[in-house]
Amino acid sequence: MEEVWLDDWLIQKVDVWDAAAFTPEQLHLTIDRQAMQQLEAKRQEALAKGILQAAEDDWVKATLRPQGEDEKPVSLRLKGDWLDHLRGDKWSYRIKMQGTGSWKGMVTFSLHTPKARYFLHEWLLHQFWESQDILTTRYDFVELYVNGESKGIYAYEEHFEKQLVESRSRREGPIVKFSEEGFWAGMARQLGHHGFIVSNAGLSAQQLANAPVTAFNETDYVQNTALAPLYRQARLLMEQYRQGQTPASDIFDLPRLARYYAGCDMLNGYHGLVWHNQRFYYNPINGRLEPVGFDGFADRPAKRYHFLAEGSLHRESMESTSLPAFLLRDTAFIREYLHTLEQLTRPEVWDDFIRTHEEAWTARLQWLQMEFPEYQPNINELAEEVAFVRSHLLPYGETSLRSWRADEGSVWLENTHTLPLLITGYSTSSQYVGKVLPRPLWLPAGPVRGLYEKTQQEDTATWLRGIDFWDQQALLFQDIPPRVRLPLPANARYIFFRIPGWDTVMHAPVSRMDAPEGLADVQRFRQASRAQHFPTLQWDEATSTITIPAGTHTFTQDLVVPPAWHLHIAPGAQIALNNRSAIISYGAVWAVGLADQPIRIFSDDNSGQGLHVLEATAASALAFVTCQGLRNLHKADWQLTGAVTFYASAVKMTDCVFMDNQSEDALNLVRCTFEMERCRIQRTSSDGLDTDFCKGSIAHSWFANTTNDGIDCSGSIITISDCHTERNGDKGISVGEASDVTIRNVSITGCPIGVASKDQSVVHARQLSLSHCEQGLVAYQKKPEFGPATLLVKGLTTENVTRLYQIAPGSRLLLEDE
Repeated sequence: MEEVWLDDWLIQKVDVWDAAAFTPEQLHLTIDRQAMQQLEAKRQEALAKGILQAAEDDWVKATLRPQGEDEKPVSLRLKGDWLDHLRGDKWSYRIKMQGTGSWKGMVTFSLHTPKARYFLHEWLLHQFWESQDILTTRYDFVELYVNGESKGIYAYEEHFEKQLVESRSRREGPIVKFSEEGFWAGMARQLGHHGFIVSNAGLSAQQLANAPVTAFNETDYVQNTALAPLYRQARLLMEQYRQGQTPASDIFDLPRLARYYAGCDMLNGYHGLVWHNQRFYYNPINGRLEPVGFDGFADRPAKRYHFLAEGSLHRESMESTSLPAFLLRDTAFIREYLHTLEQLTRPEVWDDFIRTHEEAWTARLQWLQMEFPEYQPNINELAEEVAFVRSHLLPYGETSLRSWRADEGSVWLENTHTLPLLITGYSTSSQYVGKVLPRPLWLPAGPVRGLYEKTQQEDTATWLRGIDFWDQQALLFQDIPPRVRLPLPANARYIFFRIPGWDTVMHAPVSRMDAPEGLADVQRFRQASRAQHFPTLQWDEATSTITIPAGTHTFTQDLVVPPAWHLHIAPGAQIALNNRSAIISYGAVWAVGLADQPIRIFSDDNSGQGLHVLEATAASALAFVTCQGLRNLHKADWQLTGAVTFYASAVKMTDCVFMDNQSEDALNLVRCTFEMERCRIQRTSSDGLDTDFCKGSIAHSWFANTTNDGIDCSGSIITISDCHTERNGDKGISVGEASDVTIRNVSITGCPIGVASKDQSVVHARQLSLSHCEQGLVAYQKKPEFGPATLLVKGLTTENVTRLYQIAPGSRLLLEDE
C-alpha cells in the first residue's frame, strides 16, 4: 500500500446530483499533426505579442464528432483576443462546419474555457435575455476531447450567423457592429512598442469615431441584391447611433433595448457594453436595430457603486464618448428603461426567474466545480445585485428635489437624485395634486460624484494610492447640478414628481427661502450706463465694446456694461472708484495688463465697491491687474460679499493682486469655471478667495494675512497646486458643502487650522506642508443637510503643529495609508 499526498483537496457534500437535469455532451475534435503544429505556432506568436490577432490563413482542417453522431468535417482556428484563451492546454477555438453540416443548428460557434466568461454568470445572463425575448447567442457547456484526450468542461457559444436570428423567430437580417480590428491593432502596437497597455492612449485606430460599421458575413450582404438594401439601412442606423443626433426610438427597438440593458444592470454584467463588443441585428420588418446579448463577463464582476442609468440626461453623464451616454440623454429611452427596471427588479419577478432556472443552474454548477472548485457562486448574492439596482431607483422626497423661491411667481428646482425626475404638478396640500402641469417638466439627474461615492464604500487605506488623477476625472466628467425655473403661484406649498416610466408620485415642500445666489433688487442696476457720463471711455457700437484706455480715470457713479457688450481695460489704466461707485458688467471683461504696464483698480476715498462680472456669456481674462482698497457691492437691498465678484462667468486670472480690501471676500467666484495662476491675495478683512459651486484650478498663488480663511471652497470641484497660505486668521484651506478638492504641493503656515474638510466634502492632498498651526487637519459635519467629511492625505510634512488632526464622529481621515 502506497502513501498518497493531496494538495488543496476540497471535500464538499453534494445533496442532490440530478444527471437528468444536465450532463455535458461529449464533443470530440480530431486535429492532425500538421494542423496542431500550425495552431501551436500561432499560439506561440500570440504569447510573444501578448495578444492574439486572427488572420484568414489561420484556419486548419479537422473533424468534429458530437456524442452519438458521425464525424463531420470542420475548419477551426484559435479564438480569443487575450492570452487567457491560450494558457496551458485549454485553448479556445472557433469552429466552422463544412458543407451542409451543423451542430445544434449552428454552423459556426466557439469553444472556450468557462473561466473566460466567469462560468455560470454568463450562462445565466443569456437565460435572462432569452426569457425577455432578447436576441442572444446559444450558450452552454460540453466536455471537449482533443485527439482522444479530455480537456475538461468547455463553454460553447454560437457565432453571429443567420441561424442565430432565425432560431429566435426573426427574419434574416444583417448583424452589424463597429469594427474592432483597429482597436486590437492599437493594442498590439502598444504591446509591441513598450510592452504594456496604456488606457486611453489616444491611438486613432482605437477610437470609436474611426471604427467603420461592418457586418458579419459582410460579403454575402454586399453581393446579394435582395439583402444589400438591408445592410445599407443597418449601416445608416449605426452611424446615427454613433453621432447621437437621432432619437433612439427612430434607431432601436426601445422595449428590447431597455430589457437588454436591464439584464446587464441586474446581473452586473457590463463587459458587453464596451463599444467594440456591441452587436446589433437589423430587423427588416420594423426597420430598427435590436441588441444581440453576449460577452457580459470577462472576469468576476467588480464591486459597483452605481448602475447605468444614474446621472442620466445629465450632459456629463458617464463618459461623453461612450455609447450608453447617448441613450441616457434620450427621454424616450429613459422612460422605457426605468419602467423596465421597475418591473424586472421586483423581488417576486426575480424569484420566479431564479426558480425557473435553479435546477439547471445547480446541475451545471456541480459539473463546473469538479474542474473549477474555486468558483463558489451564491444565488442569494445575485438577488442582492438586483436589490442594489432597485434600491437606487426611487427618490427620497424633499431630499431628492430642492427648491428655492426665485420670486413671487416662480421657484428654482434642482434634482439631487441620480435619476431624472418628472415634475407633474403642485398644490397647497401634500394630500392631493391641486394643479397638474400641461406637460411634465423634465429635471436632469444630478451628477454622480465618483470619488465621494468611493470613499463612502471603501474602508481600507490601500486604495488611496490609486486615485492620483481623480481630480482630472472630476473636472472633466462632473458638473454642478443644473437648475430649472418653474412658474409657481405664491400659495403653492408642495411640488409633485415621479420617476419617468413609473406611476409612483412623490412630493416635496416648496422652500420659502430665496435661491442661494438670488440678487434682490438687482434689476434696476442692469440699466446700461450712458456714454456721456464717462467721457474718457471709448464706446464702439459696431463691436459692442467699451474700452477704458491707458491713463487715470475717476468714476463717481456706477459703470454698468450691458449683456452682449464687452469691457476692455487697456494696459496702464488706473481706475479710481469713488463715491461708492462700482464696475458691474453683464458681459466679459478683458483686462490684460503687462508687467511694466499693470492695470490698477482702487478707491481714493475708500468707498469704491469693486468689480463684478455677472452672467457673462463669453470668458473673461485678467492679467497683471491689482484690485486694492475696495469694498463689497452694496446697493439698496442688493449686496455681494466680494470686492471682486464673478458670477456664472468663466474667467482666467494670471499675475493678479487683490489686497487691502474691506469685504467678506477679497475675491468671490460663484458658479464659475475658472483658472487662477500666479496670483496674490493679502490683507483682507475676511476670506481671501471664496468659491461657491465652481469648477477650476489654482496654481502658483499666495494667500496671506487674511482675517478669516485663505481659501474657502463650497460645493466646488477645485485643484490647488503649488500654492502657499500664510497667517490666515482661521483656516488655510476650508472645504465644505459636498466639494471635491485636490491639493498638491501646498504649504500652510501660521494658521489656527491648516486644512478643514466639512459637510460631505472630499479633500485629497499630496505633498502637504503644515507649519506653526494650532490644528493641522480637521474633518467634521457642520450642516445637518449634509453628511460627514473625508480627508485623504499622502506626503505630509509638519513643523510645530500643536494638534495634528481632529476628526469628528462619522468623518474620516486617511493619512499615509492609515
